[in-house]
Amino acid sequence: MTVFGRAENTRTAERGWNYKESFRLFMLPNLEFLDVSYNELEYISNGIRNARSLNYFIVEGNLLYVLPCGILKIPLKRLKVENNFLHPFFWKEIKQLQPQRLGDMAALCFVQNNLRKRYPGIPEDIQKQLDSCGTCDCCLGPLYGQGLGFLRPYRNIYGLRLPYLFSACSPACYMNYIT
Repeated sequence: MTVFGRAENTRTAERGWNYKESFRLFMLPNLEFLDVSYNELEYISNGIRNARSLNYFIVEGNLLYVLPCGILKIPLKRLKVENNFLHPFFWKEIKQLQPQRLGDMAALCFVQNNLRKRYPGIPEDIQKQLDSCGTCDCCLGPLYGQGLGFLRPYRNIYGLRLPYLFSACSPACYMNYIT
Protein backbone atom coordinates (compact mmCIF):
# COMPACT_ATOMS: atom_id res chain seq x y z
CA MET A 1 0.00 0.00 0.00
CA THR A 2 1.41 3.38 -0.98
CA VAL A 3 0.40 6.01 1.51
CA PHE A 4 -0.63 9.35 0.08
CA GLY A 5 -2.67 12.00 1.73
CA ARG A 6 -1.74 15.25 3.27
CA ALA A 7 1.99 15.65 2.82
CA GLU A 8 2.50 17.10 6.28
CA ASN A 9 1.02 13.95 7.89
CA THR A 10 2.65 11.33 5.66
CA ARG A 11 5.49 9.55 7.38
CA THR A 12 5.47 6.06 5.87
CA ALA A 13 4.84 4.45 2.52
CA GLU A 14 5.01 0.69 2.20
CA ARG A 15 4.80 -1.89 -0.56
CA GLY A 16 2.58 -1.51 -3.60
CA TRP A 17 4.94 0.79 -5.48
CA ASN A 18 3.53 2.62 -8.48
CA TYR A 19 6.36 3.92 -10.68
CA LYS A 20 4.26 6.72 -12.19
CA GLU A 21 3.54 8.06 -8.73
CA SER A 22 7.12 7.70 -7.50
CA PHE A 23 8.13 11.25 -8.32
CA ARG A 24 5.16 12.62 -6.37
CA LEU A 25 6.03 10.28 -3.52
CA PHE A 26 9.54 11.68 -3.31
CA MET A 27 8.12 15.22 -3.05
CA LEU A 28 6.49 14.44 0.32
CA PRO A 29 8.47 16.56 2.78
CA ASN A 30 7.94 14.32 5.82
CA LEU A 31 8.49 10.90 4.23
CA GLU A 32 10.84 9.07 6.60
CA PHE A 33 10.40 5.36 5.79
CA LEU A 34 9.92 3.74 2.39
CA ASP A 35 9.70 -0.01 1.84
CA VAL A 36 9.37 -1.06 -1.80
CA SER A 37 10.89 -4.50 -1.36
CA TYR A 38 9.95 -7.43 -3.62
CA ASN A 39 8.08 -5.35 -6.21
CA GLU A 40 10.18 -6.34 -9.27
CA LEU A 41 11.42 -2.76 -9.66
CA GLU A 42 13.96 -2.24 -12.42
CA TYR A 43 14.47 1.48 -11.91
CA ILE A 44 14.19 4.11 -9.19
CA SER A 45 13.68 7.71 -10.20
CA ASN A 46 16.45 10.18 -9.46
CA GLY A 47 13.67 12.28 -7.96
CA ILE A 48 14.49 10.46 -4.74
CA ARG A 49 16.96 13.29 -4.13
CA ASN A 50 13.93 15.41 -3.12
CA ALA A 51 13.03 13.08 -0.23
CA ARG A 52 15.17 15.02 2.25
CA SER A 53 13.54 13.47 5.33
CA LEU A 54 13.90 9.86 4.17
CA ASN A 55 15.79 7.88 6.81
CA TYR A 56 15.00 4.27 5.88
CA PHE A 57 14.84 3.02 2.30
CA ILE A 58 14.26 -0.68 1.74
CA VAL A 59 14.56 -1.95 -1.86
CA GLU A 60 15.39 -5.61 -1.20
CA GLY A 61 14.41 -8.30 -3.69
CA ASN A 62 13.93 -6.16 -6.78
CA LEU A 63 15.55 -6.19 -10.23
CA LEU A 64 17.84 -3.19 -9.70
CA TYR A 65 21.21 -3.01 -11.45
CA VAL A 66 21.98 0.57 -10.32
CA LEU A 67 20.80 3.08 -7.78
CA PRO A 68 20.04 6.68 -8.73
CA CYS A 69 22.81 9.12 -7.80
CA GLY A 70 20.22 11.30 -6.06
CA ILE A 71 20.19 8.79 -3.22
CA LEU A 72 23.67 10.01 -2.29
CA LYS A 73 22.18 13.42 -1.39
CA ILE A 74 19.79 12.22 1.29
CA PRO A 75 20.80 11.41 4.88
CA LEU A 76 19.76 7.76 5.03
CA LYS A 77 20.23 5.93 8.29
CA ARG A 78 19.43 2.59 6.67
CA LEU A 79 19.56 1.37 3.07
CA LYS A 80 18.65 -2.27 2.45
CA VAL A 81 19.53 -3.49 -1.06
CA GLU A 82 19.97 -7.26 -0.70
CA ASN A 83 18.74 -9.59 -3.46
CA ASN A 84 19.17 -7.18 -6.37
CA PHE A 85 21.65 -7.22 -9.27
CA LEU A 86 24.05 -4.69 -7.75
CA HIS A 87 27.12 -6.94 -7.78
CA PRO A 88 30.21 -5.69 -9.70
CA PHE A 89 29.87 -8.69 -12.02
CA PHE A 90 26.95 -6.90 -13.74
CA TRP A 91 28.47 -3.41 -13.98
CA LYS A 92 30.09 -3.70 -17.42
CA GLU A 93 26.80 -4.65 -19.03
CA ILE A 94 24.69 -2.06 -17.27
CA LYS A 95 25.35 1.28 -18.84
CA GLN A 96 27.62 2.00 -21.74
CA LEU A 97 27.76 5.61 -22.87
CA GLN A 98 25.08 6.11 -25.48
CA PRO A 99 25.18 8.97 -27.99
CA GLN A 100 22.94 11.90 -27.19
CA ARG A 101 20.15 12.99 -29.48
CA LEU A 102 21.14 15.81 -31.80
CA GLY A 103 18.13 17.90 -30.72
CA ASP A 104 19.18 17.62 -27.06
CA MET A 105 22.74 18.65 -27.86
CA ALA A 106 21.49 21.59 -29.96
CA ALA A 107 19.20 22.75 -27.12
CA LEU A 108 22.09 22.63 -24.65
CA CYS A 109 24.34 24.59 -27.03
CA PHE A 110 21.59 27.16 -27.61
CA VAL A 111 21.09 27.73 -23.87
CA GLN A 112 24.77 27.65 -22.91
CA ASN A 113 25.58 30.30 -25.52
CA ASN A 114 22.66 32.47 -24.37
CA LEU A 115 21.18 32.58 -27.88
CA ARG A 116 17.66 33.38 -26.65
CA LYS A 117 18.61 37.04 -26.54
CA ARG A 118 19.96 36.97 -30.08
CA TYR A 119 16.97 35.08 -31.53
CA PRO A 120 13.82 36.38 -29.78
CA GLY A 121 11.31 34.90 -32.28
CA ILE A 122 11.75 31.24 -31.33
CA PRO A 123 8.88 28.97 -32.47
CA GLU A 124 6.67 27.69 -29.66
CA ASP A 125 7.60 24.01 -30.07
CA ILE A 126 11.31 24.81 -29.82
CA GLN A 127 10.67 27.13 -26.86
CA LYS A 128 8.84 24.26 -25.14
CA GLN A 129 11.85 21.96 -25.68
CA LEU A 130 14.24 24.61 -24.32
CA ASP A 131 12.08 25.02 -21.22
CA SER A 132 11.81 21.28 -20.52
CA CYS A 133 15.22 20.53 -19.11
CA GLY A 134 16.39 18.61 -16.11
CA THR A 135 19.51 19.10 -14.03
CA CYS A 136 22.90 17.65 -14.90
CA ASP A 137 24.20 15.41 -12.11
CA CYS A 138 27.76 16.58 -12.75
CA CYS A 139 27.72 20.38 -13.23
CA LEU A 140 24.14 21.08 -12.04
CA GLY A 141 23.50 22.92 -15.32
CA PRO A 142 20.65 22.20 -17.76
CA LEU A 143 20.19 18.62 -18.96
CA TYR A 144 18.19 17.93 -22.10
CA GLY A 145 16.84 14.46 -22.76
CA GLN A 146 18.53 11.60 -20.93
CA GLY A 147 22.03 13.05 -21.26
CA LEU A 148 25.04 10.78 -21.12
CA GLY A 149 24.26 8.14 -18.52
CA PHE A 150 27.21 6.55 -16.74
CA LEU A 151 27.81 4.36 -13.74
CA ARG A 152 30.07 5.28 -10.82
CA PRO A 153 30.58 2.95 -7.86
CA TYR A 154 30.74 4.55 -4.40
CA ARG A 155 31.06 3.11 -0.94
CA ASN A 156 28.13 3.91 1.29
CA ILE A 157 28.39 4.53 5.03
CA TYR A 158 28.13 0.78 5.66
CA GLY A 159 31.17 0.01 3.49
CA LEU A 160 29.17 -1.47 0.61
CA ARG A 161 30.42 -0.59 -2.85
CA LEU A 162 27.28 0.12 -4.87
CA PRO A 163 26.73 1.33 -8.46
CA TYR A 164 25.09 4.74 -8.92
CA LEU A 165 23.74 6.08 -12.19
CA PHE A 166 24.66 9.66 -13.18
CA SER A 167 23.63 11.75 -16.19
CA ALA A 168 25.96 14.33 -17.76
CA CYS A 169 24.70 17.14 -19.98
CA SER A 170 27.52 16.82 -22.51
CA PRO A 171 30.66 14.83 -23.29
CA ALA A 172 32.81 17.71 -21.98
CA CYS A 173 30.90 17.74 -18.70
CA TYR A 174 31.29 13.96 -18.40
CA MET A 175 35.06 14.19 -18.98
CA ASN A 176 35.42 17.01 -16.43
CA TYR A 177 33.49 14.98 -13.86
CA ILE A 178 35.40 11.72 -14.18
CA THR A 179 38.86 13.31 -14.23
